[in-house]
Amino acid sequence: MNDFLLGDVRLSSGRLEILYNNEWGTVCSDNFDNIDAQVACKQLGYRKGIVLGKMEATVPLRIWLDKLECIGWEHKLIDCSHIDWGNHTCSNDSAVGIRCYEGQGDVRIKSRRLEIHYNGTWGTVCDDDFDDRDATVACKQLGYNSGVSLGETVGYGIGRTWLDNLKCSGNERTLGDCPSSGWGVEDCNHTEDVGIKCLNSSDG
Repeated sequence: MNDFLLGDVRLSSGRLEILYNNEWGTVCSDNFDNIDAQVACKQLGYRKGIVLGKMEATVPLRIWLDKLECIGWEHKLIDCSHIDWGNHTCSNDSAVGIRCYEGQGDVRIKSRRLEIHYNGTWGTVCDDDFDDRDATVACKQLGYNSGVSLGETVGYGIGRTWLDNLKCSGNERTLGDCPSSGWGVEDCNHTEDVGIKCLNSSDG
């Protein structure tokens, strides 16, 4: 059994693939632009994305989506306007390819654990002094309205712990703008990795 859900996306050698009806398929490059790529990349936990153009599938796959039109605020590719699943005017050599990338201080949520990108690598955030104001700044950075801290109730991360003793006011644009001990200055281990939950105003 896998953990994939309807509308999940993945990259295969740069080619964008999406899950529908328990089958992975491709997305047509027709009208697909950098806004669409950015939505797909945000869904994968990245901050930014660009279109690479057409990429032929080495193994023929169903073409699930065509004529995508994202606005940019969507959290998932399936939230964007598109014609019916499986309807298309494309061939297998018209599958779209994208590249996802992060910026310094970008954040993502991985299995409810908050992670932040710094110096070329992803790392974790310590739960010392971390509260809902810190979570809200991180969630706003991801496009949500607010956030709550889950404390150290999530699975352990790996690599560096990048931030400790965060003290956000709640008005900062990014988590990296908040006062802290400094990048990589910490006295934590991965049992103290903080988790967050992001919310929109309509969420319960």
